[in-house]
Amino acid sequence: MSGGNGQSTETLLAKILRIHIEDDGTYTIPPNNPFAGQPPPVKQEIFCYGFRNPFRVSFDPRNGDMLIGDVGGA
Repeated sequence: MSGGNGQSTETLLAKILRIHIEDDGTYTIPPNNPFAGQPPPVKQEIFCYGFRNPFRVSFDPRNGDMLIGDVGGA
């Protein structure tokens, strides 16, 4: 059992994160992330959530869509 991590916006587990890494190793959160500006405990780094175990990511070269492979439900 996953404990609901895929559906929770309070953990980084089972998510696709979107961050901007700075030259000094720190990172910032893009202002157009879905949860940017939300108060804690919501994780602003989350770009996509609801996964069980995302294992493959690619981009469609024609339109830039992100495609994610997930093992799906139990």
